[in-house]
Amino acid sequence: MKIRKGEMLFLGMRRWLIICFSLLPLCAGAQDLAGLSICIDPGHGPGNVNAGPTGLREADINFKVASFLKEYLVAANIDTVLLTHLNNTSDISLSQREQIANNFGVDWFHSVHHNALGSTNTSTRYTLMLLEERRDPARRCSNGSIMGTGQAEWPGESDIMSSIMAERLWQGYRTASFVSRLDWTFYGGCNGGFSLGVLNDLQMPGELSEATFHDHPAEEAKMRNPDFLRLEARALAMSFFEYFDAGLMPTGALSGIISDAETGMPLNGVSLTLEPGNLTYTTDNFRNGVYAFDGLAPGTYTITVNVPEYQSFSTTVNMAAHAFRYGDARLIPQAPPAVQAITPSDSAQDVYVYEPIRISFSRNMTLASVQAAFHLDPPVAGVLSSVANNPKEFVFTPDFRYAFATTYAVTIDSTARDQFGRGLDGDGDGQSGGTFSWRFTTMPLNAETPAVVDFFPRNKQTEIFVRDVIEMRFNRAMSPTTLDPPDVKIFALANNLVLVRIFASLENGLFKYSFVPTEALLGNRIFTVQLSNSIRDLNGTNLPQALEWRFKTAVAPEALDILSTFASADQPFSDPLSHAQTAGVVADSTSFALTPEAAVSDSTAGRLRYVFRESSVGAVFMDLTSPLRLNNNEVAALFVFGDGSENILRWHLRGNDGVIYHFEKTLDWTGWRSVRLETARDSLVEGSRDVAAKNVTPLVWESISVSNSKRLRGEILFEDLLHGHPRSVAVTEPPLQTPMQFTLAQNFPNPFNPVTEIPYFMPSAAAVEIAVYDPLGQRVRLLVEGWRPPGEHRVQWDGRNTYGASVASGVYFVKMIAGDFIAVRKLLLMR
Repeated sequence: MKIRKGEMLFLGMRRWLIICFSLLPLCAGAQDLAGLSICIDPGHGPGNVNAGPTGLREADINFKVASFLKEYLVAANIDTVLLTHLNNTSDISLSQREQIANNFGVDWFHSVHHNALGSTNTSTRYTLMLLEERRDPARRCSNGSIMGTGQAEWPGESDIMSSIMAERLWQGYRTASFVSRLDWTFYGGCNGGFSLGVLNDLQMPGELSEATFHDHPAEEAKMRNPDFLRLEARALAMSFFEYFDAGLMPTGALSGIISDAETGMPLNGVSLTLEPGNLTYTTDNFRNGVYAFDGLAPGTYTITVNVPEYQSFSTTVNMAAHAFRYGDARLIPQAPPAVQAITPSDSAQDVYVYEPIRISFSRNMTLASVQAAFHLDPPVAGVLSSVANNPKEFVFTPDFRYAFATTYAVTIDSTARDQFGRGLDGDGDGQSGGTFSWRFTTMPLNAETPAVVDFFPRNKQTEIFVRDVIEMRFNRAMSPTTLDPPDVKIFALANNLVLVRIFASLENGLFKYSFVPTEALLGNRIFTVQLSNSIRDLNGTNLPQALEWRFKTAVAPEALDILSTFASADQPFSDPLSHAQTAGVVADSTSFALTPEAAVSDSTAGRLRYVFRESSVGAVFMDLTSPLRLNNNEVAALFVFGDGSENILRWHLRGNDGVIYHFEKTLDWTGWRSVRLETARDSLVEGSRDVAAKNVTPLVWESISVSNSKRLRGEILFEDLLHGHPRSVAVTEPPLQTPMQFTLAQNFPNPFNPVTEIPYFMPSAAAVEIAVYDPLGQRVRLLVEGWRPPGEHRVQWDGRNTYGASVASGVYFVKMIAGDFIAVRKLLLMR
């Protein structure tokens, strides 16, 4: 609230009423303000439009509080109390309010107000005291206005009183915090600061209180209760008694809120009993849950609440004189938790194989207990978590999918517990205990609904080669026009899609689509594959739901050379018919040539066609025109478009001992696939024994062959012969592309145990803070703090808090702040 001198709050009546009370001393008096006079100013008037969300006017609140305060002061034997207006029907200016106090020569002035943001307020509720700041005409701001001195106009008086009042109001209303501020500095100082018009001409000390924010919905609801407003008046009266050393109040005030312990919602019409004294209080119908008792003698009191649909509540409170005490009653619902809704439904048929299992409970449940009580038969790997951090809603998401044409039994044991520790009512008898179960059956593989049967890389798979192929197999032929962005997206950064070429093939009766990146993927990165539900088959039937999975690439070789793209000028393989070891083939049906069919890097690929003679053990051999030397920690790779023949593809490599070793792959796939040999980790075959490639390096790859272990005829394609190795000379790497915007990427893996990695991207250097929080908003661990350069960054969290202790399984949140940028991601720790 901002009030300037001379502002007319009400433009109607120009008269005001002055009420003077001369009181006799109280016979039992604990407080005695005899000889003092105080002017109370109920802020605003009928012409002011300040109101809360449901229309409760600030002026009405101010007047009620001022009236209650007057009663406390009158009871304390004060000589004179002035109200600047009596019935909240007169509009008087700020200067007129000051004149009343000045004309009657009172000892003190206090203006009652309540604050507002001026915009939607869902969280701000603190106590503010404002007092006049002394200003020095000899000192001027650059705009010519008189500067403040940083001292109260009434030092040692209004500043001390304001400090007392701020704390007492905070205690009475239990606001978030309390502050006391000098007006000119508070309102901006040289940048528009001003002195409050209701304080700046006073001839006695005074201050203005903003006890809380009347535009906060919960605060407004509470201020509809007059007993709640009386707490504010009591706090102000206590402040006067303390400041003037007029004696402390012999009684205390007890207040609290009666609410539903699960939802936190205040309860209407609930009765509370206070003993001793058999005092009762029934909450009103304004959704505040407030109760308040004033004038309680010191001692121990018992609060009891009995409501049929809730468990009995009882607690004790020790009352003290001249103090506020609190006794909130959080009522626990009587009924135990039960399952209210499930998806898929019981006995559901033709359930989509990626459909998540959703469970709605009647009560807030503990995640760990539900996870332990949840069973799926046959078992399916996946994650059970709460939905959007809603402890009533849970979803099980399979890591991959369910089996086709399979009946699954879902069981939730009674060990699933709500937040109050009560077991599940699984059998519906109204008591904890029993098992809740249901069944559903998935769609058959030949259903008319399109589905992704499998894919590569698998969800959460790591160490993926940077020149691997993303593969998807569907149960139905898909429309090629729906397999491009935005319906299919592959990315490490959402605004930087991986460019691919798509190739269709048939594989074991399924429709396979190979997504071949046109360039190497970034190494050591988390990639996301997203399929929208706009993807459809050739009949126009869409995928029932979107699908998303992630994988992580391996560290890229320092150098990855393309030795051949199988163009006319760089054919890497010799003619198979001229090779001495080629045998058992039909010569006029066996050949190697370049073809434009399914080319990846340029206009042609290498194509090997072969036909073996029946009843013969045949093989097609081709030499590498330039044998490739492989040292340890190197890789050789080749795109191979398989024919699904289940024949054996062999690389023939000579070891450092002169022995020929084989690197073998069964041609059990169709479409493009990256076939690679990593000397540091792969094994070779020599006769009947396996040999670690690293033990016989350097190796020389001399030839490649296909043998007829299964089918007599076939056709395979080759593209992009690659050699990955350490750099042999210093090479200036091109700078990494600077991210276009601040981004907090999803951690990987997720769920995780024990460590997860969190990537974040910065388009410019900035101070950044990244921290992990629990669902209650409490900081668990600070991960990053300080200045960071532009580019891609990564930080790990090992599931430990600031003190190094392991935290419990469950949902956590990672929050990134960089300037105005704020982003939050959900983490799931599974121990």
